[in-house]
Amino acid sequence: MSKPNLDADKKLLVRSLRLAKTAQALSKLLEDLLTQEEVLELAQRLKIAKLILSGKNYDEISQSVDASTTTISRIGQNIKYGTNGFKILVGKGGGS
Repeated sequence: MSKPNLDADKKLLVRSLRLAKTAQALSKLLEDLLTQEEVLELAQRLKIAKLILSGKNYDEISQSVDASTTTISRIGQNIKYGTNGFKILVGKGGGS
């Protein structure tokens, strides 16, 4: 068994997600790929990112999304210092 390779595995994941050409196909892929809990965790991160980018403070977000301020802070740091993935996803710049 080969050792995990984050770069190669991330490319595999991206290629696989891009093959889902419709929302229905992507939904089916996510259903097969992830547990319900993993889907909920990813969706929560996206909700938090949208709220941060809309200007909400961490306490407001914590109350509305039922997430710890640690989780919210981590996502805030990713938005501030990361690769702009969250900003791109919610249409706040960084490219298309």
